[in-house]
Amino acid sequence: MKIISSNPNISLHISPSKIWQIFSTADVAVCTGGNTLFELACMGIPTLSIPSVEHEIKYTEKFNSQNFSLNLKLREKNLDLIKSSILQLIYDVKLQKKMSIHGQKIIDGKGLSRVTKEILNLL
Repeated sequence: MKIISSNPNISLHISPSKIWQIFSTADVAVCTGGNTLFELACMGIPTLSIPSVEHEIKYTEKFNSQNFSLNLKLREKNLDLIKSSILQLIYDVKLQKKMSIHGQKIIDGKGLSRVTKEILNLL
């Protein structure tokens, strides 16, 4: 928490009600390996992902292998590693740009329209 309180450009949000507004202003994000990771990829927000449960590991590993997120291991207790990873992501603008591009290639945000089209074709 010290890194957050000592830097006015870093904020911590836990279960916010208007997450899209926060995402749209973020340069980078830290999240678990669940649905938020997919949303951040779609928006091209470079992310440090930390899986919080076993089934999220495959997502964090896949997004990392596709150059979108930096991935920390499940229940990683090494605070120095977390801090150095966050700082790397915050201060490496070239890495941020690369990750943003790769995230938007993974998730195009058009899933709802594709599903809707398929449902309408079935009707």
